[in-house]
Amino acid sequence: MEGQEAASVEKMKESQHREFKEKWRDEYLKTLCAFANGKGGVLYIGVRNDGTPVGVENPDELLENLPNKIRNNLGIIPDVDLELIQDREIIKITIIQIKIYDDHIWFWNPGGLPEGITIEDLKREHASRPRNRLIAMSFYYAGLIERWGTGTKRMVDLCREQGLSEPEFKEESGGVSVIFWKDIYNKGYLRKLGLNERQIKAVLYVKESGKITNKEYQKVCGVSERTASRDLSDLVSKKIFEQKGTTGRGDSIYFKTPERRQRRQGGKK
Repeated sequence: MEGQEAASVEKMKESQHREFKEKWRDEYLKTLCAFANGKGGVLYIGVRNDGTPVGVENPDELLENLPNKIRNNLGIIPDVDLELIQDREIIKITIIQIKIYDDHIWFWNPGGLPEGITIEDLKREHASRPRNRLIAMSFYYAGLIERWGTGTKRMVDLCREQGLSEPEFKEESGGVSVIFWKDIYNKGYLRKLGLNERQIKAVLYVKESGKITNKEYQKVCGVSERTASRDLSDLVSKKIFEQKGTTGRGDSIYFKTPERRQRRQGGKK
């Protein structure tokens, strides 16, 4: 448990991502379930609706029992902490939102970045300002934190080493999120390369089909053979596609994305 918290819940208000309850009741599992099915959230136990901390009885018992109760009933693992606010012991239950898609995984955690830290700072070494220093020090002494202020930078470096897009850090919906892309061929990355929407559509098509011909490009993007040839040639020059076969008829050119080549080089068929 950390000492007096600088920013008390009294200065906060309830929202779709934050609720206050004076005492724990099992019916509040519905609130946590709503957080889990939405974009996450925080439930404070021992706080009145107006944000006034009143404290909880038997905090140690709650700390021991709540994680198992939530996990057994909802199938999610919460972050349950004990905080001291205005000399009152408060239970803080945080539901971190995780969503898995076909081409990326998305993590969201309530609460903004520490004061003085920006999104761009996360991509380089930066000052470390842990909200709970005792927990942070425990991880540090356990060898799970190598250097302060480098964790998010290592995420960026590891993605680059694997030929992936940088993780996308954002402040949204009252929290901080990060997206890890499965490969570099996503809409955001392709737009940064200067591709038009037709070309982006074609790249996503090739990710599914493995190839595209000029004739297929015309059909997928609704363009003429001339436009298809120009767009495809540009994709080849940018080394996003490679050309196979010979030019001539509109359906005689075979293209494949570098992603497929990378898979072959990695031993996958």
